[in-house]
Amino acid sequence: MTKELDPPLMPGVGGFSGWKKVRDDVGRFYILKLWIPKHAPAVQMCKEVTIDGKWTRGSALPLCRAYCAKAVAVFTIRGTVAKKREFFSLDGCHYFKIGEMTETMSFESCPYKNGPGITFYMAPEQAKKFP
Repeated sequence: MTKELDPPLMPGVGGFSGWKKVRDDVGRFYILKLWIPKHAPAVQMCKEVTIDGKWTRGSALPLCRAYCAKAVAVFTIRGTVAKKREFFSLDGCHYFKIGEMTETMSFESCPYKNGPGITFYMAPEQAKKFP
C-alpha cells in the first residue's frame, strides 16, 4: 500500500509531465509545468535532496533529470495561473519560454550521479518545497 506522502515515480514509457521551480528576470519564483517528450532521455535520480540543498540518501523527495522539456504552463507559488512567459532555472543554466522546448547542453544518464540535465519533480508540491 502506498503512503500518502510517497512521491510519484517517473513513468518508464511515453511522454509525461514534470514540475520545476523557476524564477523570472526580477527574481520572483514560479512553478513551471513541463512536458517531457517520450523520445527524451530522462532518469529518476537515486540520490535525494534535502531542503537545505545537501545531497543525501534520506527520505527526501526524488529528483528527476531530462535532456529536454517543453514549458507548457506556469503558476505562482500560491497556485494561480501566471501571465509571465519567460523564466530561468534557479541556477541560471536553463531558459524556459512557454510553448517552447528547452534542451540542455549535456545530459548525465546515470541516476546515481549528480550531473547535467534539466531537473524537475513529478508533483507540483515537490517543486514548490524543494529547489
